[in-house]
Amino acid sequence: MKKYIMVIDEGTTGVRTMIFDRALNLQAKAYETLNLMYPHPDFVEQSPAEVYERTVSTIKKAVLAGGIDPKEIECIGISTQRVTWVPWRRSDGEPLMNMATWMDRRGIPRHKELKADKEFERRFPEMYNSIQPQHIACGLGWQLRQDENLRRMMDAGELMFGTVDTWIVYKLTRGKVFASNASNAGTTRLIDNRTLNWNVEAIKYLGINPDMFPEVKNEADDYGMLDKDILGVEIPITGVVADQQSALFAQACLTPWTVKSTNGTGSFVTFNLGDRSVEGKGPYASIVGWKLPNQVRFMAEGFLPTAGSALEWLKNEAHLIDEFGELHGIIHSVPDSGGVFFSPALNGFRAPLNDATAKAGFLGISGGVKKAHLVRSVVEAIAFANAHVIEDIGKWFHVEKPETVKISGGVAQEELLGQLIANVVGTKVEKPVSLEASAIGAAEFAGIYTGIYTLEDIPRLLTVEKVYEPDANAQKDAETYEKWKKVIERTTKWEF
Repeated sequence: MKKYIMVIDEGTTGVRTMIFDRALNLQAKAYETLNLMYPHPDFVEQSPAEVYERTVSTIKKAVLAGGIDPKEIECIGISTQRVTWVPWRRSDGEPLMNMATWMDRRGIPRHKELKADKEFERRFPEMYNSIQPQHIACGLGWQLRQDENLRRMMDAGELMFGTVDTWIVYKLTRGKVFASNASNAGTTRLIDNRTLNWNVEAIKYLGINPDMFPEVKNEADDYGMLDKDILGVEIPITGVVADQQSALFAQACLTPWTVKSTNGTGSFVTFNLGDRSVEGKGPYASIVGWKLPNQVRFMAEGFLPTAGSALEWLKNEAHLIDEFGELHGIIHSVPDSGGVFFSPALNGFRAPLNDATAKAGFLGISGGVKKAHLVRSVVEAIAFANAHVIEDIGKWFHVEKPETVKISGGVAQEELLGQLIANVVGTKVEKPVSLEASAIGAAEFAGIYTGIYTLEDIPRLLTVEKVYEPDANAQKDAETYEKWKKVIERTTKWEF
């Protein structure tokens, strides 16, 4: 019997390959950074060649680090960042530009046009309501107007187009498989939630040729074989999924109104909406969670651009901490933030406030404030921002507070995050043993297709390390949270 599942976790700042046993215990891993390029103030790009080459490098390093025989790897799962896209030449697979990442805002001019387009609003209301400058409809639409050669090739049927999952699968299979999945395709906002396939009518309306788009597969499906030249053997790729949807699945949020929060560079708060695509509410679109032969799930999501990146800023720019290892000691050296509030708008605010002009800042500083108060206020702000989204989605969708919030991601290592969310939301918060939820979800999807797991196994595979429940500080923390919501509004509309 083969022993292992390999997972490729394709992130924004780096790529990891992890090898798990069948019980999802980590056996080996390797990591390499990915470079971000900023050729223009609104452009955030990555090299498609570097993404592929470093993926292959981590695959080889992980096998070597674990002393693992590639012949004992049963299948491969892939979890990826979302909405990062690239076109390439159909004839030889050569990329025609750098990848435009999910942070790229070259689509701002096209976004303004589409938001003023009454016909677009009338015919495609859900797409109209949820569209953002970083979405492919805007970014690719703008790029095709600027690059005459790209448009000519598109019109001639010479282009292939995909998000990063499609690119990686295409390259790892040496061009044999050209496919995406429901979760990544759904996040582009270019699929029809009724058919779970590309919305051809809308894509044509946007001036884009749908023939260059990939096949949309299930998350647990046949994505071809890892090319033999990489490890000396072919290994089936049987699970491909978008990172946040993968985390929702791995944390066993399988039923309606279960909630997870992934706290990495940013925070993603995600609600399972069940098996029907309900109409989006306010700023929250209904997007595909995953599609399997016997289960479809949709979700609503709130995104907080600043979480771990605020801690990076504390260390690298503000120099308020020297090492992340000292964070816990500093924030617990004071009982509260001493009246200081932090607005975590280093990259503006998404919902609920939706203000790209908002700026970060410390407010409420007095003469008695110490460094520890400032540092603690940043962690408090990350927790409060989580609670803000949970509260807002609940209001828009008319649901009560969740019974449990399941947290993961690097920031969740800090105990204060889970305790504050529990105190402010007034509910139980669970932290799993492994915080690598997106990678584990990819392993589970790959294992479902190959018969290692069933859907019924998913809750059993989740091991909870710690449960936070509202404690004696709950009322005080809830009052501080209400003040924080008022304070951060003072950092919005930052235009003079």
